[in-house]
Amino acid sequence: MDEKYQEFFSKQTVDKWSLMDYNNWLIKNFDHNQPVKSHRKFYSILTDILVNDDSSAKTTKAKFLLKNKKKDSKNANLLLKNPKILKIIHEVPEKWKKEEKK
Repeated sequence: MDEKYQEFFSKQTVDKWSLMDYNNWLIKNFDHNQPVKSHRKFYSILTDILVNDDSSAKTTKAKFLLKNKKKDSKNANLLLKNPKILKIIHEVPEKWKKEEKK
């Protein structure tokens, strides 16, 4: 499986896992906007985690996300119709960047 799709799950804490955050992360890091492919990969990785992972926190979150697949996909697709909105949502304002440098 393409490693860039799996990278999200190792870089984000379990409580941050969601289809929306996954889409945002792909767009931000790879300028990727192929919702059908990315959604399929997201749920495929969750299924793999459910079957193969020993962490109860990960398997619990994977079960929850798989159970809510239909609702989450619908909401994500609404946002993905305009990916510019997703980038704006996650942009760090310039004033915050300046404060971090101090």
